Amino acid sequence: MGTKANPSQFDCYANAEPDEPMFILLARDPAAPALVESWADRRERDGKTSPEKIAEARACAQAMRRWKKAKDDLINSAAVSIARDFGILVEEARETIELAGGDPAKARAIANHAKSTCSSPVVLAALIRNLSQ
Repeated sequence: MGTKANPSQFDCYANAEPDEPMFILLARDPAAPALVESWADRRERDGKTSPEKIAEARACAQAMRRWKKAKDDLINSAAVSIARDFGILVEEARETIELAGGDPAKARAIANHAKSTCSSPVVLAALIRNLSQ
């Protein structure tokens, strides 16, 4: 299974012709694992794709699910921590992380900056949201 940093032997980017259109699915896309599995099922039925390539696609779909769950768990944990530390709702903290490009450290820095300018939790949540955009 390949990644950006470590392409696989079946790397589509390396195998694409210079002017060949392509579409890449990322693990953060909730539909990606099912689409990869569907591709593997179809290619297996047509019998023209190597079993190794099909196995890699299925392994990739599983790895996508694991990666997405780990990323979601990290964001949820960070959102709870930010909410607790800044007196805002967990959903507001999660939204701040999303607006900060999924980076909990950047979201915390935004919340710190916002907190330095106000003390009301309601105003703080609105300020954090505005600074995040």
